[in-house]
Amino acid sequence: MSVRLPLHHPPFTAYLFLLYPLSILARDRAYLPWLYATHLQWFVYPGEELKLYVHPLSISHSLVDAHRLGCPLLEVQTLRTEVMRSLAEDPVPALIRLLEQGYYLQLDLDHYHLPFRVEYQRRHFLHEVLLFGHDPAVGFSALAFDGAGQGGTYPLPAACLGPALATPVEAYLEEAARLPGGVPAWFDQAMTGRPGLFLFRYRGGPTVPLELDERGLIEQLDDYLTGRNSSERYRLAIPSRPGGAWGIEVYPALVQGIEAAASGTAPYPAVPFRLLGEHKQCMAGRLTWLEAAGRLPASAGLANRWITVTGLAEALRLVLLRWAATGRSSTLAESCRLLTGLARAEEPLLRELLERLQEHRERVDPPAVGLMPPGRDRGEARFRKRPAAPRCTHSRASARGRSRSSGARCRSATGRSGPGAR
Repeated sequence: MSVRLPLHHPPFTAYLFLLYPLSILARDRAYLPWLYATHLQWFVYPGEELKLYVHPLSISHSLVDAHRLGCPLLEVQTLRTEVMRSLAEDPVPALIRLLEQGYYLQLDLDHYHLPFRVEYQRRHFLHEVLLFGHDPAVGFSALAFDGAGQGGTYPLPAACLGPALATPVEAYLEEAARLPGGVPAWFDQAMTGRPGLFLFRYRGGPTVPLELDERGLIEQLDDYLTGRNSSERYRLAIPSRPGGAWGIEVYPALVQGIEAAASGTAPYPAVPFRLLGEHKQCMAGRLTWLEAAGRLPASAGLANRWITVTGLAEALRLVLLRWAATGRSSTLAESCRLLTGLARAEEPLLRELLERLQEHRERVDPPAVGLMPPGRDRGEARFRKRPAAPRCTHSRASARGRSRSSGARCRSATGRSGPGAR
């Protein structure tokens, strides 16, 4: 029996923990309200690459945390590979049954045994591969990065899967330790819970509509424009990560990354700038979707005006490719100029978007009396006038009599009592 689960081109491909789940969700438009409410804020820390802040665990280096996108349309389960092997001496038949039940399988595989990888028969390299189908005649269907970091689908013979699962993780760790410069400081955390198996199962569709979390979108947009560390919002549940550059403050860090690569002290920043281009394209889709949903007035033309930003992002991509190919210093200066111009072009448009979303939210969902509208927490809040506090209905004499006793309390006309009642 053959099985092939659907995959579609996702809005983000720079990282596998975005490529895999979003390729599953992109099968229809049902996930767009969740996508457009979450994939906006980003951050970068010294010595690390640019990342999206999709959920509170996005600040973690653990890949087990990174894949927990929190989309209601995607069921996610995890299992250590050693546990899976203890349940079945040969896990291949079990993996085929899971595919037949509608599960996409993300496995940590040793690329030494994968014919479509450049590491094949050359060195041990543990990385994630997504299995989305199986045919008895050709084996498994896999989604993975190629040698250039581009996503593609490949046949994976079943005979290769067993050895790729069985390689001891120590073999990979030994080779990683011999890499030039050693392993980064976050490497140990990234290896937590690995090698492992992720099971994704789509549980949505057009009949399971999602609502846009407009308040969450407003908060992310406000954080982006002020350079606020969004992890601080969830610090009571998950420890925040101080420092780093967030939101619009990321751009100076990206300029520094270009300069470091030009000086030879850092590698060419291919992944961050691919993410940057996808980030601007996603905002274009977000603005078009918001206008179609009636949350933005089409007459404002924000989606059309955003074309300037996507055009600068595309020009920047081409200049960086030319720089990577030729190494000419003139392209370095041009790329920094384009990056600065992009930041200046997007800021007024995003500020207008924030204001219009706030106005829409206040119009359709007015805040309770005395409460601050979401997104207006930096001095620009417009408070509504509170009604006068109810007067005490008791006589002055009675009040004086009670005040002589310790812990005296006055009961207001509303029936509330306590030291702060009015």
